[in-house]
Amino acid sequence: MKKAKVVEIFSPDIDDLLTYEPDDPESFNILLQISVGIENDTKLSESGETFDVEIYTPKMASFKYEKGSDFSAAKFVNCR
Repeated sequence: MKKAKVVEIFSPDIDDLLTYEPDDPESFNILLQISVGIENDTKLSESGETFDVEIYTPKMASFKYEKGSDFSAAKFVNCR
């Protein structure tokens, strides 16, 4: 059975994800680019397929929606 593995998590907007602190923790969004490969596959274990994920706090999502942003294709996970 093939197992997926996360190769890299990167944000073009943030230099260091481990130390990042938003100006307003209640209202922000970040873009993550997540590379996922297959364990023990020489072609996909180092580079992987890249998935873009945009993460919003509930307050920022509400603000963007009110301003007319298109969330029709988005899937939301509400974390509280």
